[in-house]
Amino acid sequence: MTSPLAWLLPPPPDPPTVVVCDDVGPIGWQVLLRDGALQHVWGDLAVPASRRPGPVDRARALAPHVPPRVVVGRMAAAWVHTGLTPPVILDLLVEPGRRRLAPDPSRRTRECPLPRGDVDELGDVRVTSIQRTGLDLARWGSPTDPTVLVALDALLGRGFDPCAALDALTQLAGQRGLRAARDVLARLAAG
Repeated sequence: MTSPLAWLLPPPPDPPTVVVCDDVGPIGWQVLLRDGALQHVWGDLAVPASRRPGPVDRARALAPHVPPRVVVGRMAAAWVHTGLTPPVILDLLVEPGRRRLAPDPSRRTRECPLPRGDVDELGDVRVTSIQRTGLDLARWGSPTDPTVLVALDALLGRGFDPCAALDALTQLAGQRGLRAARDVLARLAAG
């Protein structure tokens, strides 16, 4: 039942779309997760249990660990796009000639060229595009690793085109990882 004076009251605030541990404190965080009010995304970020986390939520969870000059790539980017297997170690990519990150056991830093079209901005975090992520997984992942194959299969459902990736390999002639990538991508293209 509404009050006849309800129009005088300010509208109720929208519920938060994400919750960070610092918002509710460590004890409140654990209680909300345990009671099912929140669904854990990664690190110190969760979403209300009534909604599914999306790529922007997953990228936002990584934000405290990703400096602005780097790009999330490989298996970590596959997780951001698909939500399958959360990363244990972050794969971070740096443009050649830029200052590398300090050593940290929670991340692997690789140096590689990153054309503008290969990078998506999800919130405040830069992540390799779905197409670039699939190409990198095919190129640098083990062709027999089931985790890589499952991630590639999930990327197919998000718009990854293995035929376009095979064409992109021709521009990388003479670089490493191309033979394995051709085999994996040819199998994906064949269905």
